[in-house]
Amino acid sequence: AETKKLTGSLKNLNDNGKGEVLIQMNEMEHTVEMDYIIEGDRITLSTVIDVNQWNAQAGIEKLNEECYELHMAADGISKLWPDVKIQISSLLNKTCE
Repeated sequence: AETKKLTGSLKNLNDNGKGEVLIQMNEMEHTVEMDYIIEGDRITLSTVIDVNQWNAQAGIEKLNEECYELHMAADGISKLWPDVKIQISSLLNKTCE
């Protein structure tokens, strides 16, 4: 769908190091669970998504065509997997009200 960037928004953070993020890509959106840690004033969230949930398999196939030899395995097969790790890191701005 000619998506130039992936966007999203934080839905919630639970006390157990888990949170939910709404991810938008290819005119679709899905909520995914992410792990998070807070260290000082920095929060880092991470998860692995399957881009097929956002109908992105054609993009993976096109990327594999462009990088065919780089992804060639010993068996002569070149393949990219649809699993993509996402990591978000941001500084927290503490405001007292």
